[in-house]
Amino acid sequence: MAATPSQLRLLIDGLAGIADARLNALLDAAATHLESDGVDTTDARYNLLQMYMAGHILSINGGPGAIASESVDGVSISFRVTAKDAGTTAYLDAYRQLLGQVRGFEARFA
Repeated sequence: MAATPSQLRLLIDGLAGIADARLNALLDAAATHLESDGVDTTDARYNLLQMYMAGHILSINGGPGAIASESVDGVSISFRVTAKDAGTTAYLDAYRQLLGQVRGFEARFA
């Protein structure tokens, strides 16, 4: 079972203005990562893993992120803070942690 754009919007703030088609494309890209990581689509944690990966992909590609701004003497500057330079995001960290739990759980039955 795959995650939906509505579920993704509940997890990630700032997606209200993004069309379902784009969110579905992100979820499809995330599903490809899950497949590469060997996650079974029937796993109860599949949707959450898919949304974490979609959030990561969105974040590194300039999606909703923190806005930083500064104003001095009537001159202001604003910019969006993304994880592009850092190479990781909170979503990727959450994905890796949950993936480790999935793999650890599966390893006990192998």
